[in-house]
Amino acid sequence: MKVGQWMLTRNTVNAYSEAGLPAAPYSRIFSEGRSMIKNRRVAEQISKLMLETGAGIDDSIGLVKDQCTEKEFQSYRKAAGRVMGEILLEILNPIFKEHPELKPKELYVP
Repeated sequence: MKVGQWMLTRNTVNAYSEAGLPAAPYSRIFSEGRSMIKNRRVAEQISKLMLETGAGIDDSIGLVKDQCTEKEFQSYRKAAGRVMGEILLEILNPIFKEHPELKPKELYVP
């Protein structure tokens, strides 16, 4: 699982910025006081799936950059950043709030 790469790559950081997402998306959800899945086993499975999904999306940004026009790349990167931001803000952060032990050490939070 490429957890660290999902949050650390330049493609992702630029995508967050260009998508208009906050510089520190990880902290946003905690100020809202939201929680999600209480069942630890289910939360662990969902967390793993979402991290793998994010890594796949991040890989796809590089693919588009390497094989498509600059305009297509810019458009795709922005859209992918929005999707990744939603996964982080709406699914992962609430899970990590409820189960902080599930947050991977490698997960970079700006």
